[in-house]
Amino acid sequence: MSKNFFHISSITRLLLIVLLVSAWSSCRVVKHLDDGDQLLVKNEIELLGSKSLNESELQSIIKQKPNTKLFFFFRFNAWLYGRYDRGKLVQKRENKQQRLDRKNKRKIAKGKDPVNETSETWRDRLIQNIGEKPVVYDSLRTITSSKQLEIYLRKSGYFSAHVEHELKQRSKRKIISRYKIETGPAHKIEGITWVIPDSGLVQLKGLFEKLVTLKKGDRFSVEKLDESRESITSFLNNQGYYKFSKEYIRFEVDTLGSPLEVHLNVLIT
Repeated sequence: MSKNFFHISSITRLLLIVLLVSAWSSCRVVKHLDDGDQLLVKNEIELLGSKSLNESELQSIIKQKPNTKLFFFFRFNAWLYGRYDRGKLVQKRENKQQRLDRKNKRKIAKGKDPVNETSETWRDRLIQNIGEKPVVYDSLRTITSSKQLEIYLRKSGYFSAHVEHELKQRSKRKIISRYKIETGPAHKIEGITWVIPDSGLVQLKGLFEKLVTLKKGDRFSVEKLDESRESITSFLNNQGYYKFSKEYIRFEVDTLGSPLEVHLNVLIT
């Protein structure tokens, strides 16, 4: 029992250390922000309506991303960025370059080849490769993200989708950006009509129908239409229609029929 108790105590101590380091590093990151700036620590999505949407895909549309975390706690990259004084780093780089210039001047005077070195310091390389500038909340980029989310949803069949945004204060200088998404009902494919004036291509209509990934009853999706356009174009190119391009395929969406249904017209010219 004493061993188990010691083991639990060790884990507790480790977690406590991690939390303390995380809190300390987070304070260090905020310390380097300009007056009035707030650190973006998280993007949250509240999805109302459809539950079939992929939240990670929605997250990828958001323009501003918080700084990456090490082991889910420690914003090491942002801490590293603020760890070193920029002015001092520039001064050290200039000093190193001056020493290198004097060294090469002596070598040239002796008829030797100059040394080809960089004035970049190891601290410069560390910050460039790992360091991240702290992500300061930007309201304009939030507005853009909200619009892009609405565009994505409408292209996914949610024509009445609406996105609202609110801020949650984590602490005095840390903020959570929250997107409230109301998808509304999804529009589905009511039917598909093919318009193929070319007498040769019209013979391939049955094959085209198999290549279109959207079927009657499916949720409307611009992404799937694009996939279908690519598939039909690739098929025709392989059949010898080398000059055929995806621009010859157009999709017209008719929403004037039944509510929440769309009729799809496929035109191949």
